Amino acid sequence: MKRRILSVAIAILILTVSVIPGLSALAAGTVPTLSGGVYQIGTASELIWFADAVNSGSQSIKGKLTADIQLNAPGSVANKWTPIGTQASPFRGTFDGDGHTVSGVYVDSGIDCAGFFGSVVIPSNTSGDADAPDKMTSEYVLQHTQTSIKNIKITNAEIHGGYSVGGIVGYAENLGVRVQRVRILLLISTGGLTAVSTAFCGPIAFIGLSVPHLARLMTGSADHRLLLPAVMLTGSCVALLCNLISLLPGASGVIPLNAITPLVGAPVVIYVIVNQKRIQYFN
Repeated sequence: MKRRILSVAIAILILTVSVIPGLSALAAGTVPTLSGGVYQIGTASELIWFADAVNSGSQSIKGKLTADIQLNAPGSVANKWTPIGTQASPFRGTFDGDGHTVSGVYVDSGIDCAGFFGSVVIPSNTSGDADAPDKMTSEYVLQHTQTSIKNIKITNAEIHGGYSVGGIVGYAENLGVRVQRVRILLLISTGGLTAVSTAFCGPIAFIGLSVPHLARLMTGSADHRLLLPAVMLTGSCVALLCNLISLLPGASGVIPLNAITPLVGAPVVIYVIVNQKRIQYFN
């Protein structure tokens, strides 16, 4: 009896040792053929390997589809897709779909940056180009940077996630600018301008809060090339109007300007808050 139990235990051990590596290899996919430094991807298993390689740290590898790939049959969600590129290991390489289609992409998780590609980093090396457009577009940046995703079609996709969800790319970081640096510079410059204007003119309530909204309502535009001069002109007019009201003839004294500006600014702010879902601005 003991000998039989020992034989069964040895058989289970041998089976475990032989099967687990195979399951691990299957989970990681099949290594695609490497040609000219580009992985030739023609099956779902090879595509899974490519995603796993990027997410494991090989961020700058290159891939190219050689055939249409179906990850799930129509209406099926049996195979969950792990996006290529994570926040910890974003995709920085190139991927050429070569006109092929990936269908049945199913992502169901609470992660941010969800899509066929999850997180993609685009280096900023477009400055100084003679053919750079006045208004930078994502298409131009993708064509002029080291990171490239092109010629790919995604069909029958179902993507669920947190923030930044897309069919092809969930989140593309750094489209031509260093976001963190620009944000800090804008905060510093805004604080400096506010401090200087307050030091020279004194605190005037509701002018800076209500005038931009008032200018947008009057122009019906969200284009800052139009809004900037409109805000400057509207702010000057509102301040002069409030000043005239504070100096009305017959008054025994001068009414403080801060007592007049809320009468103009507060209704505008209340109107914007109440009707924010119905207000539309056009570029």
